[in-house]
Amino acid sequence: MKRLLLFLLISLSCQVKAPAQSTLFQQKFTYQTLSPFHKLLFDNFVAYEWPEGKSIGEVLTNTTSLRSKTRLAEGLLFRNKPGDKEAAADILRWILSHQYREKGTPIYGIWKTSVDGDKHDQNWREFIGCDLILIRKYYSRLLPEALLKDIDTGLMHAALGAKLRNVGPDYTNIAMMSAFLMEHVGTQLNDTELKQAGLSKANAIYALYQQHKTFSEFNSPTYYGVTLAGIALWRELAASEDMRSMGRTLEEAFWHEAVTFYNPALKNMPGPYFRGYGMDMQRYTSIMGLWIAIALNNEAASPLPIPIKSPKYGEMSNIAPIYVLGLSIPKSDLAALQTFTGPRFLERSVPNNYK
Repeated sequence: MKRLLLFLLISLSCQVKAPAQSTLFQQKFTYQTLSPFHKLLFDNFVAYEWPEGKSIGEVLTNTTSLRSKTRLAEGLLFRNKPGDKEAAADILRWILSHQYREKGTPIYGIWKTSVDGDKHDQNWREFIGCDLILIRKYYSRLLPEALLKDIDTGLMHAALGAKLRNVGPDYTNIAMMSAFLMEHVGTQLNDTELKQAGLSKANAIYALYQQHKTFSEFNSPTYYGVTLAGIALWRELAASEDMRSMGRTLEEAFWHEAVTFYNPALKNMPGPYFRGYGMDMQRYTSIMGLWIAIALNNEAASPLPIPIKSPKYGEMSNIAPIYVLGLSIPKSDLAALQTFTGPRFLERSVPNNYK
């Protein structure tokens, strides 16, 4: 169904157009060049996932999140201090050992959410799979050849499982990552059918956005941050130039959409929205809040809670893929994140089949 939503908020509606490079603020990150604020966010995340004084084996418990630990491995490879690549390799071997690989089952290709209390979350294919692609792409030189082959095997199972599941384009985040996972892995495997499944889904997502000028998982402090990471995957690593181009166009339009519904005076995204863990982004860690904080590079203007370690702090694991993928945001929208421009009346028709 489509829901007509009315808002009194802060900006004007977006127009989708091809981005011009000169209008974009783009930033790539290395650990060595992180600003003090960016480094604080990153170092706190690593310390949270791997407390000082513990061995890596001690944090790979039966109750820890496999998604968060995959991103810890990604972060350690990004940092690459002495011992980091060895610790990351240990984590990745452990992650890969907890994937379901029995074909023909509903959970084929997913990873456990945790060893004990596994929720059989279908979305773990995409979450962990996409992080493994980033690791494989950017840090293969730091990992043993046997481990890289195991990663390739895990990605094959995840992509084939995603193809069988075949989520709809209005399941925004997972559809975005699923399209990328299938297109990327299908290209690597020379599997035309798998690659085409990814491209077809990408085109369906793009067409749905162009029709409504918004995403189904609408205006969400939680989901929008994942949406932005999915778009950045298209922009950076899709094998097809068509898909990379769609990613660049969607990324520019998405930032404008997100900024439209963000109030920098309140440091919040006023609702209603599809999903959030609270009503105040300064009281819990939101993924979109993390993107905005990184884009602003200003602790005082950041929509993250102080102290930084707060409810839903586990979402800070998204810092690893954000730093690896980098920023690409229209300069006008970056400026709009910093200054309240007054109320606006906005209207959106949201494509959504969820009851």
